[in-house]
Amino acid sequence: MAILDDAISRLVELALGFGYLGVFSLSLVSNLIIFIPVPYLLLVFLLGSSIETNLALLSFISGLGAACGKLIVFTISRSGRRFVDEKSLRNLEFARMIMERYGFMAVFIVAATPLPDDIFYIPLGMAKFTFVKFFLACLGGKFLLTTVVALGGRYSISWINRLISPESLLGIIVTILFIVGSIYATIKINWEAIFVKYFLPKKDRQSKKG
Repeated sequence: MAILDDAISRLVELALGFGYLGVFSLSLVSNLIIFIPVPYLLLVFLLGSSIETNLALLSFISGLGAACGKLIVFTISRSGRRFVDEKSLRNLEFARMIMERYGFMAVFIVAATPLPDDIFYIPLGMAKFTFVKFFLACLGGKFLLTTVVALGGRYSISWINRLISPESLLGIIVTILFIVGSIYATIKINWEAIFVKYFLPKKDRQSKKG
């Protein structure tokens, strides 16, 4: 992992030299690459520590880059539907109807954490969650996250620095396993039964049983 860590450090140093453009680019790339951690939050933390940095602009540009990266991942994951059978597609449609009700807040909450969020976004894309809702919720969550990290840099909050350190090889492997598992679960869960039981109006539920 020493080679990977060295490459990441050099990338962060390069982005530092380009200022806000570097922040946007690194944030986009970090969130576009699923399995290899590129710590754009470390860059936000370092830039946030400078009193010359506009924290609001830094947070917005980084959050925008991060959201754009996740939107690309989300868009690509929608094409994964072509690899599932007709029965699974029908099942995913019920997943979409359920997610349309609560997905916005879920995306926002997940985006506002430094945890691997692709384990949630890829299945959401396969279920064809709404583009606009996804982007706005993701942008809001990433903006909140980058604001907290930038403030951490400005006021030297040490626990944030530890939180955004590059992940280990084990972390990458665990992320891959979680993504594969979440995709499998999304396809295999009986979303129709869940929709009928918890989301269908009572009168329609009775007529469906009849």
